[in-house]
Amino acid sequence: MPQLNLNNIEPELHVQLCEIAKEEGRSVEELVQTILRNAIAAKQEPHLATRLANRFSMIGLNGDEQIEEMKGQEVRSPSFDQ
Repeated sequence: MPQLNLNNIEPELHVQLCEIAKEEGRSVEELVQTILRNAIAAKQEPHLATRLANRFSMIGLNGDEQIEEMKGQEVRSPSFDQ
């Protein structure tokens, strides 16, 4: 399996990684692999909000407009009767 060696890690960063790994009950190596996987996944797939904004931009919603939440409104099932 390939290896990745990191040199010159800031001491505080190393301490923080060790603490988080210990809290989560795993090794620093496992923690770093998870962090790297998540960083790569975040670059590859846009977040839901970005995908929604892109979809609505096609129909004229621009970055300054907000989509209002529907808090407190009754949820109704769609009717497919004609």
